[in-house]
Amino acid sequence: MTSYLYVAYHHNWSAGDPDFRRHWLFLLTAHRGSNIGTAYDVVDHEHDGQWERRKKENHDVSESGTFQDKVVLGRIKEENIADFENVIDEAALPAEGEDCQNYVINVVENLVEKMILDKLALTYITMVPSK
Repeated sequence: MTSYLYVAYHHNWSAGDPDFRRHWLFLLTAHRGSNIGTAYDVVDHEHDGQWERRKKENHDVSESGTFQDKVVLGRIKEENIADFENVIDEAALPAEGEDCQNYVINVVENLVEKMILDKLALTYITMVPSK
């Protein structure tokens, strides 16, 4: 069985702020095109640089009022799901001046390096709107 990995992104609600960056998260689904799966992201709730990882099972990204769309990164074989989650858990949290987008890009690079995700994902990640 194969799962599909997406980067879901939210609307730009910045009202023209040129420094605004959209929130990105991973969505791992059992069915191609589905909006329901396991969501993985990092958040800084207090905006104080204290990032934390989140994992939500059976999460419907379309239920968020700020969700806009998602970009597929590729397939992950079932036998690689544990390795995928290890990469997620071991990736460095955003440092000063970084955010969820830096985290997602770092994870994608690590997944490609470990051959869990096809290198085409490096092209697909550039298609996710950042601003």
